[in-house]
Formats: sequence, structure tokens, C-alpha cells
Amino acid sequence: MRGPGEATQKIMAKGESASERDTVRDTVKDTVKLTGNQRGIMTAVKGNPSITAKELSLILGINLRNTKNNISKLKKKGLLKRIGPDKGGCWKVLRQRLKSHSKAYT
Repeated sequence: MRGPGEATQKIMAKGESASERDTVRDTVKDTVKLTGNQRGIMTAVKGNPSITAKELSLILGINLRNTKNNISKLKKKGLLKRIGPDKGGCWKVLRQRLKSHSKAYT
């Protein structure tokens, strides 16, 4: 088992209370790092929930297989969910904040 992360250690070093440290640990655990392509998928899905994987691959400029792999990873991370069938269904974004460089999905 690893110890607290770097961000947690910095805050704990400042002498915060135990409850403040717990809040920081929870926030750090809830932050999900995404690649640029995954961020692009999340942004496109928010703008058009009924977008297809093929349309996403054209927007992102990556092949369909990579698009589907990124969608699968987002679903496993609990950030994206498919509602309904492949044809006629839509996407639902489950989390709202994104972390990639200076942003985060939590």
C-alpha cells in the first residue's frame, strides 16, 4: 500500500486537522486523469449526447478503434454511460470536472 500522494503530503505538512486531511485525500482519490482524446470525447458528448463513435473519430482525427477504446476507458472510470441501444441511444456524462493539465473530472 502506498502512502499519501504528493498533493496530500503538501497539505498535511501545513498542519491541517485530521478532517481536513481526510477531505484532501478524498478529493485526490476522486480526481480522474484523462488524455487529450478522452477530454475531446467528453466535450463532444456534452455538446451532442447522441453523437456516434464514428463521428467522434472524425472530430478527434483518430481511428475508430482508438475512439472505441477511449470510450471504453471512460465508461470504466465511471465518467460516461450509454443510455439505450447503439442506434437511437445517447450518451450521458456522469461527472462534471476534468483533470488534464489544469482541469479535472471528479
